[in-house]
Amino acid sequence: MTANSLGKLYDRLTPWERVRAIIAAEKRGDENERTRLWETAPRICYSEPYMVVDLIQMLFLMASFYRADLLTSLAWFNYCMDCGNQLADDDAFDVEQQSKLWRIGKFHAFLFYHKLDTWRAVCAELEIDADRVLPSVFPGGELGEESEPRLREWAFTPEQAADYLKTMGDEMEYATPAECAKAIRQRLAEHWEI
Repeated sequence: MTANSLGKLYDRLTPWERVRAIIAAEKRGDENERTRLWETAPRICYSEPYMVVDLIQMLFLMASFYRADLLTSLAWFNYCMDCGNQLADDDAFDVEQQSKLWRIGKFHAFLFYHKLDTWRAVCAELEIDADRVLPSVFPGGELGEESEPRLREWAFTPEQAADYLKTMGDEMEYATPAECAKAIRQRLAEHWEI
């Protein structure tokens, strides 16, 4: 389909279709397409693309919260693992204390992946590129992502996370990332035309 024939369909795009198309054009580096999509969005009285601005702002605000949450879990994981490793160098080495720190770290690795997988599932539900909206949360960008498989190896499974919480006197009802994404999508649909 040529840009001309696609341009004739711009007025038929829903706000979410337009948001997805804008993000896809940005990813391709197609500034002309992104501009055309933006400028042909339906206007309301104060001449702003109808709902597109609100949806993009909401999406990037959600991404910012997710990024902060992911970085917090990643920081706790690194802190617990580093402290656990430093204990091994201590003359008064305490195996129980090291094990406790490592379990806390593994739980935070589990939380990290549960949140990251939920974010990816939310974006899949909305048919947008998760990595475009939420760039790498690993320090060093793509280079840091090399540590992702190792971090996933350390993470508790959902069953191990539930068992860990039981030892802490807490119960956990596990919802898969897909179930969480569906609930988030339903909440969004209550407020937006999705």
